[in-house]
Amino acid sequence: MLSMADKENQTSFVYNIIKERILQNELSPGSKINQSKIAKELNVSRTPVIISLHKLETEGLVNNINNKGFFVHQLTVKELLDLFMLRKVIESLVVFDLVKIITPEEVKELKSFFEPFIAVKEIDIKKYWMFDRKFHDRLVGLCQNTLVKQINDNFQVLNRTYSAGFIRNPLESLEEHMAIINGLEQKNAKEARQALITHLSHTEKLLQDVVDNLTNLGVDPAETPVNKFDFFKKNQISKSK
Repeated sequence: MLSMADKENQTSFVYNIIKERILQNELSPGSKINQSKIAKELNVSRTPVIISLHKLETEGLVNNINNKGFFVHQLTVKELLDLFMLRKVIESLVVFDLVKIITPEEVKELKSFFEPFIAVKEIDIKKYWMFDRKFHDRLVGLCQNTLVKQINDNFQVLNRTYSAGFIRNPLESLEEHMAIINGLEQKNAKEARQALITHLSHTEKLLQDVVDNLTNLGVDPAETPVNKFDFFKKNQISKSK
């Protein structure tokens, strides 16, 4: 019989597996989650699967529909815009906090996420998306503002924005990321915060334009799934010579 600690570890393991599959679109938006299949695959009972799904429901990644089961949440265009607006507030507070405490080693780590893309002729989009996500996750992870981190964790703000896939051209965001890092390295709170706000505002504007266009067409953006749009679906992009 498993101890309480073992049960908690097992549930945490199952939760992380399901969450990552949702974020990587291995479990596609709107699809029903087969609890028995997951339990069998992970060699666990259905109990940790159900507990994990209820937790993911509170985080907005899963919907529990009466008499039908659990389904992967379909992020809407309006919801994605709202998340980016919230994310801009959260990360601007994170950067403001980091300027005071970040170490040269941590700055070097942040640079390492994007340095592989500076000298190459072609950028692998999937690889860039992965490091983009790692960069922003690391920013929040380094922050010592526990309330900000708790808000992000409770609502899975960063993770839910990344579940929509890549939205902007990496050639645009690469310089923006380096500007954020430069501000942190120089211990310049104003510069770092403005670089972060500029970076996320560009995506916010793109989404706001989509919301406005849908509204003008008489389509409710709060009912329109994000996966109906191809924001940036290329596999790789070449730099200009």
